[in-house]
Order: sequence, then C-alpha cells, then structure tokens
Amino acid sequence: MFEKISDEQLNRIQFYLSKRITLTESMPGAVNVNDSGVIIITEEAVLKEVTIRSETAGVLSGCKPIDGRMTLIIGFDEDNKRSELRFIENRERERFELMMAIDDGLPKTSYGDAIYEISYQGPGIPHLLVITEQRATNQREARVVRGRYIIDMEDEAVPEEEYTRKSLSGRRLTD
Repeated sequence: MFEKISDEQLNRIQFYLSKRITLTESMPGAVNVNDSGVIIITEEAVLKEVTIRSETAGVLSGCKPIDGRMTLIIGFDEDNKRSELRFIENRERERFELMMAIDDGLPKTSYGDAIYEISYQGPGIPHLLVITEQRATNQREARVVRGRYIIDMEDEAVPEEEYTRKSLSGRRLTD
C-alpha cells in the first residue's frame, strides 16, 4: 500500500499506535562492599516510565531504508518532539511494526536519548494503524437496447416507437 504513496503524501498521513505500550528506563541493581566490609545490595530502580496508549495519534518525522525495508520514524509526544519510535516494514503483513531488539531476554527500543524496555499486552507486535477509505473508481455505463426491425421501404418514415407498437400489435411471439 505504501509503495504507491509519494514522500509528500506520506508526510500528510495521520498514524496511530495499534496497542498500548509502556516504555521503562531502569538502572540495574548493584552489589558493592563499603569501607566497613558490609555488602550493600542496591535493587533496581525505575528512572522513567512512558506510556503510549492504544490509538494515540503520531506524525511522521522521517523515513529511511534499512536492509531494503522502509523504516518510519514516528513522533507521538507533543511535549518532547525528539522522543520518537521507529517502525519497520513487514511486507508479509503489509504493515509497519515497532522496531526493537532483544537484550538480556527483554525487548528494548530507543526513545529520545535513552534505551527503554518495552512491555505490551496480547499477542503480536505493536504496529502502526492508518485510516483508509475504500473508493470504487470503476465507472458503469448502462443503456437499453431498443432492437432492430426488418421494415419495408414505405414504413421508414414512421417513428420507431410507433412502428414497434404497430408491428407487434395483435401478433403473438413464439420460440
């Protein structure tokens, strides 16, 4: 679908997120030993959490090919215009899916200046939605055929409508 759209048209499309995602930036826990020889265990602390709800509107910030597939950079955050997500083309499903990497068994993506863990509900990868409208471009031409008759030369001046009535009146049509 998108291969037929020019760059100018692509910039005018309103995009939406298919499902709610939560982005979490956290600092891993640490184990240290202080000067007194005591082991200090620091638990993981969440630094930032960003939630983007299902059907949140986003705008195109840029696009570029990666490994022969188009990648769209979409901004959803009005307050932080540099915070964008990348969506990569999935040709089989004909859609753009959230671009992520698996690190330590967790899906992660870049958002703004940091790397975030991604969480979302349900099966399938979050992807972009667009509103489409189906319009038929086929035109139909219709007309009614009036028929052709074998006529005598003297009947040529008779209007066709009258001639049809005259020729069939009182006659019976058979197979």
